[in-house]
Amino acid sequence: MPGQAGQRPDRQPEPENPYDGDRSSSFPPRAARPRGLHRPLLAHLPFAVLLLAGAVLRLMTWGAYRPALLFPDSRIYLLGAANEQLMATRPGGYSAFLWPFLHLHLGGLPSITLVQHLLGLAMAAAIYLLLLRLRVWPWLAALATAPLLLDSMQLSLEQYVKSDVLFEALLLGACLLLLWRRRPGAPLLLAAPGSASPSRSPPTWSPSTSSMGRSP
Repeated sequence: MPGQAGQRPDRQPEPENPYDGDRSSSFPPRAARPRGLHRPLLAHLPFAVLLLAGAVLRLMTWGAYRPALLFPDSRIYLLGAANEQLMATRPGGYSAFLWPFLHLHLGGLPSITLVQHLLGLAMAAAIYLLLLRLRVWPWLAALATAPLLLDSMQLSLEQYVKSDVLFEALLLGACLLLLWRRRPGAPLLLAAPGSASPSRSPPTWSPSTSSMGRSP
């Protein structure tokens, strides 16, 4: 109170600074927010360019080789899907993949190859997301997807009525199950190795194949 000697006048409380204290939980100033929001988008620009280039190449391939490229194995898979029969010489996973296109009138051969091209783009996106989750630099993760997006052999495989693209997608799915978490758990460890088996047959050995090329 005034009149009392030796007593300091009360100080006014200083305004709290919202950026003091725990810096991990504080927000940056408003002037810096736009820069922080645009930085992640610019970091993904290399992958966006590669993905666009891959989509254009697939569209050109799909339009140039319509309705589809066929291989001797293509007939076996198509007959298995049309007759709803499992072939003794080929696994039935790819025939099951072809079944809706033949029986539900989804467009036939052009739709099959179109879906396989979309699978190629989806696999590239999955690889990119996995590498980002593993804390790989965005430009390096984008570079890792370039062979899948731009390789001419991959484009031709997607245009063929063959089981290769489905096998690639299932194999990549198994890798995602194993690598997405640091500890995938016992069920995933048991399920992932056999996830791609319905579309590809394992290599076999027989005396006749081992003796090919040898003189008697």
